[in-house]
Amino acid sequence: MDSSREKTALWLCVIVGLLVRLWLILGTELYIDTAYYLGWSERLDWSYFDHPPMIAYFLRVFGLAGTQLVTSIGTVAALAWGSAAFTPGSALRAAALAAVMPVFVIAGAIPNPDSVLFLFSALAFALCLRGHVLTAGIAAGLALLSKYPAILLLPSLLGIAWYHPKRLRILGAVALAALIASPVLMWNVQHDWAGFRFQFLHGTESGAPGVGGIVSLIGAQFPFIGVLALPLMLAWAIRSPRPSLQWALAAGFLIPLLVFLGLGLRSRGEANWPTLCAVAGVIGLVSFTASTKWYWPSIIS
Repeated sequence: MDSSREKTALWLCVIVGLLVRLWLILGTELYIDTAYYLGWSERLDWSYFDHPPMIAYFLRVFGLAGTQLVTSIGTVAALAWGSAAFTPGSALRAAALAAVMPVFVIAGAIPNPDSVLFLFSALAFALCLRGHVLTAGIAAGLALLSKYPAILLLPSLLGIAWYHPKRLRILGAVALAALIASPVLMWNVQHDWAGFRFQFLHGTESGAPGVGGIVSLIGAQFPFIGVLALPLMLAWAIRSPRPSLQWALAAGFLIPLLVFLGLGLRSRGEANWPTLCAVAGVIGLVSFTASTKWYWPSIIS
């Protein structure tokens, strides 16, 4: 595909993705989970029974439509910005992929903890890839205030930060992330670890379908994140001219995916659990297709 036709196709994806989001925002009735989080926003707290508080803060500050727009546009923009730092010239491809990827479309249209988790995780990766390690620590802390699984991204972010000079800043970034996330820890201490216990039991409940749970989770990912396949990410990391950096980014895809697939052995997992891998996955997949001359629309479902 020549450059002008490719740019036209990519811009079309971005525009269609944003129009679909707008249509969903205007036409979707209030989802029951969003109504639950709107109730939180009426009484702000340091944390809540089953999730950290960020979605409540967003709904309180931006309102329902504002939260939908900020998380939708912000996530796409952050992934484009981060991809451009990792693979020069890839911003439009990343924006197009993120704009049409169902997991990001749904999260933007139906505000929930995943919506803000995707936004701040994408920002953390983008800032880290651009060498803004301390600011990335702030974004990571805000991701931890969004949803507990954000902690699975920390090894990847630390690996990326280690690739850059001035490594002592990593300690400052970790301290900032811990300080920002500390209210959630304090809330759990004061409430008999209610949030942590709920999520742990929710993710490891007994009576699970075993291998069938993993198969179910894998199958559920196709309508959510397309074929962001493990073999592609492994091949991309192995053939990289910058293996340490690309393996660090690949960890942001592999760790959430493998952890939640593992939990599928013990629990009837929910389809959105492994989708956190899509944040690093977009940046990695765009880099992979650029380096192999594959055109990414051919490999998303």
